Amino acid sequence: MITNAKLLKDGTVKACSASAHFNWLEFGPGKRLSKLRYDRIQNYSIETRFSGKSSSPDGPHLFWSLEVIKYTDSFSYRAKDPSGGFLPALKDTLTPKCTTIQQLFDAQPEAIYAEQFATREEALASHIQIFRCSRWFEHRCAAMPYCRLNYLNRYWLN
Repeated sequence: MITNAKLLKDGTVKACSASAHFNWLEFGPGKRLSKLRYDRIQNYSIETRFSGKSSSPDGPHLFWSLEVIKYTDSFSYRAKDPSGGFLPALKDTLTPKCTTIQQLFDAQPEAIYAEQFATREEALASHIQIFRCSRWFEHRCAAMPYCRLNYLNRYWLN
């Protein structure tokens, strides 16, 4: 069962029905309020947002999401269709989903890494860590292939 919620202007989370969540997201202030942080580094986009949907049966609800997408082309090419049509949805469905950040770095050509969090602070902390890792990885390891393995072993595999 999916639990729905909306984020109020003061930052509190309020439980709601699926239709109320949809109205908040599509017709209300949801699109603006739900986007917490977005960064772009070379071929990676990192976005942290309030998803408002949690499928966790017990324990804390995981309303906050972090999504890292690796692209093959420049940003101007990879801008999503705002209409949310069939073809962008199909492409998102067919893009490989990674379970670790190492799989994302090793993936060719495109991939998605997603993670869910219970609190805003956890999501932002992970966003900053992945942002730093991606930035370092792109700037330092592009010219040195062996550097990739050393960095991943040092920071992510332990």
